[in-house]
Amino acid sequence: MILRSFWTAALLAIPATLGAMTFNELSRIAYERSLEQSAAQGQQEALQHEKSAYGAFEPLYLEGATRRIRADDPSGNGNEYSMMVGMTAKNPWVKEAKNAEFDAAIRRVQGDSELRKTLIQSRLKHEYLLAELAREEAEIYRRKQESAEQGYAIARKKHEAGRISQMELVRFETELGVARKEASEALIAYRTHQDTLREMTHIDTEIRVDDLSFRFVDAGTWEETIKRSAVLEQFSLAEKELSSQIETLRRSTVETVGFGVGMTREPTQHSVDMRVSIPLSFGAKNERRIAALMAMRSAAAAQKELTARKLSIAAEQSFRKLGELQRLIGEALAMQKRHEALYVMAARGFEGGVVGQFEYLETKNRFYAAQAETLRLKRDYLDEIAKTEEKVGRIWE
Repeated sequence: MILRSFWTAALLAIPATLGAMTFNELSRIAYERSLEQSAAQGQQEALQHEKSAYGAFEPLYLEGATRRIRADDPSGNGNEYSMMVGMTAKNPWVKEAKNAEFDAAIRRVQGDSELRKTLIQSRLKHEYLLAELAREEAEIYRRKQESAEQGYAIARKKHEAGRISQMELVRFETELGVARKEASEALIAYRTHQDTLREMTHIDTEIRVDDLSFRFVDAGTWEETIKRSAVLEQFSLAEKELSSQIETLRRSTVETVGFGVGMTREPTQHSVDMRVSIPLSFGAKNERRIAALMAMRSAAAAQKELTARKLSIAAEQSFRKLGELQRLIGEALAMQKRHEALYVMAARGFEGGVVGQFEYLETKNRFYAAQAETLRLKRDYLDEIAKTEEKVGRIWE
């Protein structure tokens, strides 16, 4: 009795200890406290700094030289001194292309961040809905435990009145022990799901969401969901980044120009010097680098097309399975109602001495087994949705 009171009070106390929030709020918290968010933020900041560093002016350079001169005419003998100040300027066309390359890289990192955020959101939704099913299952087994206690109390009275044997009383006592064990295991399962949610969100209290519950998804929205797949978007962003790198190389024939102004002092004369340095990148090396990037871009386009076909096939298979599971859930709910009606009649008949104990216990166990079967089918339904969402990289709305 003490154990029953403990588990009952623990389960009933759960709603009072929870701070309900919206699912979007919970998703935001989970992502902000994830390793993925830290990594993505670090990559974006690094690319921004690299872009700023590339756009900054190159530092000035200072060159100096001296040499000993011995001329045929003794008046020309002496030391020669030279000094030059110079700078390097980037080709503005190359600079423009390089900035576009950095922007494309940043967008790719942002797209990867959105994909990881969506996957976290999908796992969070899946885990929370499983937790809610576990919570419902814990309530079912709590009621089963209460029913077993009531049945045992009635059996004891009948045994004391000599209406049933000791063996029959032990059967009810065994049923009570099994019901208590099932109730404890169900509550532990719920707590396990909650622990996983707390690990994902770093929230210490029980987690409840007020705008998320089990529901059947609309298959008609899946085609549009695939088109907006974050997985396919990653291939598109990779193509754009490679295109920007190709454009940078094409403009890099003359990437920088060097300028210098100086003075040379000789024993017999002085001069003002000017220098222009233009490094040229003509040759097969640059062309081969461009060809390599174009091959990578073609591969990304082919992978995108192949992935889109695979996602369509996976979605079609998922449609069929989800439709079958939805049908089975509907049948299970209908069967559950029939078992409930039989259980109510059997309970009244057993209490009145019309129904035997074995028939009563069998009817009761079938009723609670029917409820557990419905929850099992719902878990399979959620697992299928989560598996498909992970493939596509998009929440099925």
